[in-house]
Amino acid sequence: MKNNKYDNMLFKHKTKVINADFKYKIKSKIYWKSILKQYFPLIIIVLLAIFILCWKNVTNKVIKEQLPVIENKYSIFSYNKIPFLDNNIDTTIEILNKHQITDVFLTMKSYDFEFGIEYEHNYDFYREKVGKLRHNAINTYLLYDSYVIMDDEITNVINYNKKIIRESQLIKGVAFNFSSLILDDYMENPVFEFKNLYNELKNNYNYAKNNGIEFILLISDFDEEIYLKDIDIKLEEKEEIKSYIQSIYKQCDKLIIKNYDKNNMIKNIENKYIHNKNIINLTNIDVDNDINNTYNMHDNPFDDVKNKWDELLTYYPNINFGYNSLNGLLELNNINENITFTLEDIDGNNLDEEDMIIYIKINYYYFVVLNHNISLPKDIEYKVNAIGYDIHNMEKTSLDNNKYNVKLILKKQDF
Repeated sequence: MKNNKYDNMLFKHKTKVINADFKYKIKSKIYWKSILKQYFPLIIIVLLAIFILCWKNVTNKVIKEQLPVIENKYSIFSYNKIPFLDNNIDTTIEILNKHQITDVFLTMKSYDFEFGIEYEHNYDFYREKVGKLRHNAINTYLLYDSYVIMDDEITNVINYNKKIIRESQLIKGVAFNFSSLILDDYMENPVFEFKNLYNELKNNYNYAKNNGIEFILLISDFDEEIYLKDIDIKLEEKEEIKSYIQSIYKQCDKLIIKNYDKNNMIKNIENKYIHNKNIINLTNIDVDNDINNTYNMHDNPFDDVKNKWDELLTYYPNINFGYNSLNGLLELNNINENITFTLEDIDGNNLDEEDMIIYIKINYYYFVVLNHNISLPKDIEYKVNAIGYDIHNMEKTSLDNNKYNVKLILKKQDF
């Protein structure tokens, strides 16, 4: 009897425990459902953020590529985008390789090369073109030829390089025009201004270097003299400014010197070379440039320029060389191209067709322009077509055997 009573008590106790446990589980389930319902949007946002971070870590890994080894040879500046557009870039690369150009500086002086956070929509252009140049053994730099906030522009390049997918798309470095960084009112307190500029350049050089970006300065061949010439200050203050300028020459990976005066090339490098051995001697080849004592490239072939460079190397071993104008280089290179000319009457009927191998002259505005004389009939109305080109201008030059000799200026279509 006692055992039955004990068993009943034990049974009731177990039942209470089970019921309590069941009620707890029910309440707990309701509680967690309530929590989940209340914080569901927040949980989704957190999970999405974690997914995005993981995805970025995967996609931000730069794909390593088999790239050609670059033996630094010559540099060049480009002031507009036209040579790098789809229809032109292969011809441009062909000419750059022909002249052993390994470094291209895209000059930010014009708005052709818009770059930075506000122009992120242009990053695809840079990825494609920079990548294609690198696969053809050519590095890409950005050159700021007018006044800019240096650390902002360096940050823009850092951000771009962080977003690239392939190793070939990296922008190698930045270059700043020294004279454009000097404020117009520097003569009011020149020592203070040059001290500030020295500190600014030093800080930005370190900033770029710490982020794997080359930091380059572009200077003229007379910087020290021009900034000291008209300042009415004491001699010791002039010496202090000169000291800052000479120290500035050291605050960069390379110095590019606009050494355009062919009669004084050797002398113009001397005081820079003392402070920085990593020099690029820049030669003017802009055929329309009227700077005194520069090379007239119509009269001096490239061999003459190279001979002068060889002479410079005897005084300053290991310096590098470059040209100041891609457009100038392109204009000095004739390319053979096969163009089909067609002659049609006013109804569009084909009267004649002729393939001609012609020389193409490359032009600043149209990239490819040619002047060529062809003969046209005198007594009928006609239309001339050049397949793949637009006829920009057609000028009748003379009449011979009932046919006009016509001078044509054509430009490539679709760029």
